Amino acid sequence: LLGDTIRQAIRKYADFLQFPIYLNDETVPTNAIVPPWSKSYSSTEEKLREHYMFLDNRFPDAILHVVPVEVNTPLRMYGAVYVSNRRFLDLHSSGAVDIYQNGMFVQSGNRDLLPQWAKFIQGVIDSPDLTLTLARDSLQKDAAFIEAQKALGRVIVDNIKRLAQQEPEKLQRLLNWHATTIKMMALAEKDFYEEIANIVPFETNRGTMDLQTYFQYAQASDDKSGKKCVFYFTEGGSATLYYLLCEEKNIVVINASHPFDEEFLEEYKKRYSVELQLISAPDFRSIFVPLTTDEMQRFRKVEVEFKRILPDPRSVVQVVRFHPKEMPAVMMQSSEAKAQLELESAKESILLPEGVRKLIGKVLEQKPSAPVIVYLNADNPIIQRLQSLDLRSDVAQNALVAIHNNSILLTTPILTLRNVEDMTRQFNQ
Repeated sequence: LLGDTIRQAIRKYADFLQFPIYLNDETVPTNAIVPPWSKSYSSTEEKLREHYMFLDNRFPDAILHVVPVEVNTPLRMYGAVYVSNRRFLDLHSSGAVDIYQNGMFVQSGNRDLLPQWAKFIQGVIDSPDLTLTLARDSLQKDAAFIEAQKALGRVIVDNIKRLAQQEPEKLQRLLNWHATTIKMMALAEKDFYEEIANIVPFETNRGTMDLQTYFQYAQASDDKSGKKCVFYFTEGGSATLYYLLCEEKNIVVINASHPFDEEFLEEYKKRYSVELQLISAPDFRSIFVPLTTDEMQRFRKVEVEFKRILPDPRSVVQVVRFHPKEMPAVMMQSSEAKAQLELESAKESILLPEGVRKLIGKVLEQKPSAPVIVYLNADNPIIQRLQSLDLRSDVAQNALVAIHNNSILLTTPILTLRNVEDMTRQFNQ
């Protein structure tokens, strides 16, 4: 333990002294002597490898990606930073860098030089042009400091853009790891949003893609403005259902169920004048086609009888047309159901005080069920045959319950213990 403490002290205060420092009987110097940004390299791979080894020896984190820093204008700034494996969910936390000036240690873990959005970044910066305080243990926040912060942010953003073009799979891994942080900070830091808005990937029914790629596949909106349209849903547990429905209509749809996804899309709409279409919205007609007045009358008794078997009386049942025809019914969350699921998630969150979680639990106890929206398919043979049956007969009742159960299976957030018990009983019948 003492040896580790001494090793850390050497790397912090004497890493770039021009004299090798050996610890105990080790044959390799503990200090770096020559920083990796002062060396010449025969290839980019060699350069990145040296920077990685330097950072890996100095920091305890798992390093997900290395970003060399080489800035010569408007001021000189060199170093190596990396994307840390640490996740930060606090909006007010920030990344940190160790500061040197001409190889002399100045400050450990400076949290001001990096842009606020770069909370997932750690590393080392050496600049002869930054102004030190009189005690030489920190930086003055003068014009040079502001220029350095902007330049450092630009280096990181440019590196992310390069990954988007040259190593999209690696960028995807980084964004998956820090997706919540990156989207949260982009919404808080408007300049950062502008830089990464088109390269942040989303899950879709055609695979993962960023918004720039999305618009190469997506259909245009049906309105007269001709604006591009983003189709999306927010119920992640129903992804299989939405993907199936949208594939049948050749619609590329975004799974916006992850934290800050919907807010990110809303901001995109404001900035780039696109349309957003929530595919589970009642007024969305691209998937669910309304019936004629006569058809609605014919199916009215099926709607009424189906609603009787739903746990929540506030639920809505509507017969419409949709594809595939083999699917008799689909179930979607109402706004009330979505809010209830969010409350259930919040009740389990350790980020909330225990008193708040208990209060949420009491609210949920008073609402054992949540309303849903059920669409029955008028083109499905089973739904058509139900019109001719006595809907109160055992056969018809079992058929209605079976249709209800099958629709739940594609909407896993709605699956409750009561649903499972009912399914088991009905499947046995």
